[in-house]
Amino acid sequence: MNNPSIFIGSSSEGLPVARAVKQQFSDVHDVVIWNEGVFQVNESYLESLVRAADLFDFAILCLTPDDVTKSRGEEKDSPRDNVLFELGLFMGRLGRKRAFIVCDDSIKILSDFQGITIGKYRNPQDKNYLAAVGNACTLIRNRIESSLSESGLSFLPSTALAIGYYENFILKVRDALVEGKEIRIDSQPIAYTDFSLRVLVPRKLSELDPGNLKRKVKHLRKVTLETSFRDFPFYVYGDYIPGKSEKLELLDIPTTLRASEKIIELILQRDSIGKSFEKDKLEGKEISNFKKALENLTEKYADTSVEWL
Repeated sequence: MNNPSIFIGSSSEGLPVARAVKQQFSDVHDVVIWNEGVFQVNESYLESLVRAADLFDFAILCLTPDDVTKSRGEEKDSPRDNVLFELGLFMGRLGRKRAFIVCDDSIKILSDFQGITIGKYRNPQDKNYLAAVGNACTLIRNRIESSLSESGLSFLPSTALAIGYYENFILKVRDALVEGKEIRIDSQPIAYTDFSLRVLVPRKLSELDPGNLKRKVKHLRKVTLETSFRDFPFYVYGDYIPGKSEKLELLDIPTTLRASEKIIELILQRDSIGKSFEKDKLEGKEISNFKKALENLTEKYADTSVEWL
């Protein structure tokens, strides 16, 4: 797995199940149970939960038979209301493909949960919860691995930024290059018979700061492509020699991602979190989702690649 971040929720009584689920994902470095520092002393319960829903990529809610519900004269085992609330919150934030249920098979599941991945287990008489939740966690693992190749929509702008960058830069540049539009290096027009375009995505948003970006590209030559829309400035990669080199290798760094940094700063100021941990988590999610979205959008073009800066 690509080390996604996973939140595990449960009741206090369901902590043995939550710990077993966490152990099943021991190869994932960032797995946090609700009682492991998620709820801050200076925050309300709801504020901490909303913050967690923003920070994590996936959520697993453990539904254990902690209460009894009487419905139409029949008593049935049921989970705690607060765990169901957490499930709804994470489903709303992350989507139904990223919020999962590990459920004791004695609990009746609401019909509203249709379409949600539910892994059931039988309460072990020997208290070996690790073995009991094994099949449920395997099911969830498969769903997570499938979701990791997909980009998602969220309140942060990474997917929208990727679509805008693709529509307004990549498509227009590719069309112009295919048509053989004039391209200039150091203000001099050049000829080419083939091309490739590499998009380099930063691993940290700070790499897009003007000073850092200038150092990254100081050894590259700037290229300008003239189109009917506007001129597109980016860079030529490698040692292109006018009149001798036939293939033009171009690269661009999507500075449009700076918008994510500004929005994250506003969110942190609004919630008065101010911790580098939360900032790093949000930035990591944004960058990863931006890259996945671009990869999905450009996968049909063999001449265009999306790579890490």
